[in-house]
Amino acid sequence: MEIIIRGRKEGPDVPNLYSDANPRYRKAYYETLERVSKLDPKTIAPERRMMIKAMRFQGKTPELVAKAAAIRAAMTKEINR
Repeated sequence: MEIIIRGRKEGPDVPNLYSDANPRYRKAYYETLERVSKLDPKTIAPERRMMIKAMRFQGKTPELVAKAAAIRAAMTKEINR
């Protein structure tokens, strides 16, 4: 997942907060993916919307971005099966 932030430079000295390179992101992503992988997309869609709202008010922390991305990945996989 790639998030564009205006005014932020990419490069080797700038850490990528929203990738598997970040341990906080990786832990939250795989824990959430494991928890929701077997659930119906209709039941987890409200949870994803809640994560997106939380990002709006609490800031885009790696954990919240990872949870929303994991739910989206699980929903996509289940829908396209």
